[in-house]
Amino acid sequence: MNTKVIIVGAGVVGGAVALALAEQGFHVTIIDKETKVASGASNANGAQLSYSYTDALASPSTLKSIPRLLLGLEPAFRLTKRMDPDFMKWGIKFLRNCTSSRADKNTLATLEIALRSCAVMNEWRDKYNFDFDHKSAQKLHLYENFEALENQRSRVELKNRLGANQEIISKERLLELEPSLQNMNADLAGAIYSPNDELGDAAKFTQASLNKAIELSHGQLLLGTSLQGFIRDGDVFHGIKTNIGEIEADFIVLCAGYQTNEITKKMNFAVPISPMAGYVLSYPATPDTPHISVTDTPNRMVLCRLGSLMRVAGMADIGQVAKNPPKNRIQTLETTLKNRFPLAGKYSHPSQPLVGVRPMTPDGRPIIQQFQSSNVFLNCGHGMLGWTLAAGSADLLRAKICQGLTKI
Repeated sequence: MNTKVIIVGAGVVGGAVALALAEQGFHVTIIDKETKVASGASNANGAQLSYSYTDALASPSTLKSIPRLLLGLEPAFRLTKRMDPDFMKWGIKFLRNCTSSRADKNTLATLEIALRSCAVMNEWRDKYNFDFDHKSAQKLHLYENFEALENQRSRVELKNRLGANQEIISKERLLELEPSLQNMNADLAGAIYSPNDELGDAAKFTQASLNKAIELSHGQLLLGTSLQGFIRDGDVFHGIKTNIGEIEADFIVLCAGYQTNEITKKMNFAVPISPMAGYVLSYPATPDTPHISVTDTPNRMVLCRLGSLMRVAGMADIGQVAKNPPKNRIQTLETTLKNRFPLAGKYSHPSQPLVGVRPMTPDGRPIIQQFQSSNVFLNCGHGMLGWTLAAGSADLLRAKICQGLTKI
């Protein structure tokens, strides 16, 4: 096969797509306007492969927090006040998805991709011996409120029917699993335990997957290359126009995160994606850094041991786009972390703050589809689960493109 594919975006989703298509025999060219691989959300994330925890953000519990959110009373959850039409449309669709039935449906649909992702990722890891600090770390979602924890039981049972393998456990049981949490400043009620969840460095994986894709396909990676337009004849796209010239291809795949919407507008097509900023800190680990990945549910904060570091990610600022993390938000995250986990990191060291802008869809599901009847495909909108869903969504996209080839 000498079919040429251009992949726009050299983040973890683009890297996974490149590898999936290269394995299929496609010749891949990956472009990114940045000068470094995985320079956005794929670099600034919590490192956790949350295969079992795909719960939709749009839910009845989020709906209840909207008044506090609008008043700015949720420290870990902020709404940037934007009144442009696209954001308003996104917000209306988000609210429509905040029912119990839609939240369950969206959670299960995302879980299917996550479980597929787990299988594909482990196949790649074994086949290519990728080194990305992978660990079968398991996961604990911590709760301080018994009622809030018990309210999750039906959701856990629902996901377990599909293969999530989660369990609601007591405080005593979670402390047996992770003794370091005895040092946490919280009166814990219990946790949701996810023994199948894993972790790894998304940026290292992205580089490894791109290297392997280029090797397999004799392809190329073009960094510092911005998409400026398309070479188009009706529904057929013959390639793209860039700052370094034109590149021809048989297929084009858009994996540009929240910026995908800016690209599709050039095609008179809008995708329902809103940016959502999250913030990341890294400290040297200590003997009291949890070995099991932890989610501090009340504070929307995740914590894990990644190699010799403790990686922390937290907060959700919907509508926020930032190249550099705002000092006040980093300070809030640092304060919350040190108050809740006083011994978990070497806090005398610099925190290495980063910001990652996640591409959020109203229903929480990624967009994996063909653009109209053209040879352009979308793989975007993975939200906070880009690292988790990358391999599975790439496999689904590969199947869609190959299905289209059989019809030609």
